[in-house]
Amino acid sequence: LVCRFSRSAIIDDHTYPGDGGVLSVNNKPVVYPLFRERGAVDKEQLDRGFALLVRNIECLLQMRKVEFHRGWNVLAKMEKLCMHVVDGSVD
Repeated sequence: LVCRFSRSAIIDDHTYPGDGGVLSVNNKPVVYPLFRERGAVDKEQLDRGFALLVRNIECLLQMRKVEFHRGWNVLAKMEKLCMHVVDGSVD
């Protein structure tokens, strides 16, 4: 995850065939923007980046044994993760 305010992105250096991502050329990581810029960012790239972000957050929650519901939106999941990391709260 590259955090650059409104220009954040996911760098995927572990894309596998059949996983929905684009295979990198010359073994370089693929960058998926988390922002929409008319004419510069494809909807498929944005969707893939968002899916990777959600998967990453869910993985972090599971690793820390924090309960969450898959139906929650990504902001609710992120808030739960942040609260757990900051003060150990799991409510």
